[in-house]
Amino acid sequence: MKRISTFFLSIILMLAITGIQNKIKAQDCEAYFPTEEGTVLTYENFNQRDKLQSKMIQELKSVKSRGDTTVYNIHQRILDDKDKLLYEGDLEFKCHGNKFYIDMESYINPKQMESYQGMDIEITMDEITLPDKLEPGMELDEGYINMAIDAQMMTMNFNTRIFNRKVEAKEALTTPAGTFEAYKISSQTETKTTMMNVTTKSITWYNEDYGMIRSENYNKRDKLDSYSVLVKIER
Repeated sequence: MKRISTFFLSIILMLAITGIQNKIKAQDCEAYFPTEEGTVLTYENFNQRDKLQSKMIQELKSVKSRGDTTVYNIHQRILDDKDKLLYEGDLEFKCHGNKFYIDMESYINPKQMESYQGMDIEITMDEITLPDKLEPGMELDEGYINMAIDAQMMTMNFNTRIFNRKVEAKEALTTPAGTFEAYKISSQTETKTTMMNVTTKSITWYNEDYGMIRSENYNKRDKLDSYSVLVKIER
């Protein structure tokens, strides 16, 4: 559990998981994330009408060992469609045992949090993971992130659960950054607040060397709502 006062967190884009060649391992863990410090990956985010909404730029700042765990520290910037900075902050991903742990804070939309700047926010989470070896038909762990926001007169709660995660297939996928062999993983996201309870669907493609290649988000009617694609890799 941690507590912060000035708060902007990363955009929902499934995405925030990336990786590059020359991957390393912590024990038997496959790093679905950059392993070469200084690597920069750029994603573009579109709505259902293929209109550019924003960009996400992630740079691997450091790779460090903490006992038997390898920690990847990422600096992330979110820009709007005119390259105006919307958010800037850091994420932390880990390799431990035979699993890669994904920081659940990457599932929080920073635009949603702008109105809560300066308030006290309490976060609890259980990270989702990717195992060392992915195979079609494999079912994956679920995870959650819960936030309690102190708004003086009341406490607002936001709860997000990622579940029904399954490896659907392995297939070739082409983006502006190239063509990749990728694992297609489906999942559901349940979002609960005081006022609503919504369940949506996502499909994300992961490459063993480059991490997330594409992510698609579907609304409760199973219609495409938005998507993100890897467009550039810089070393």
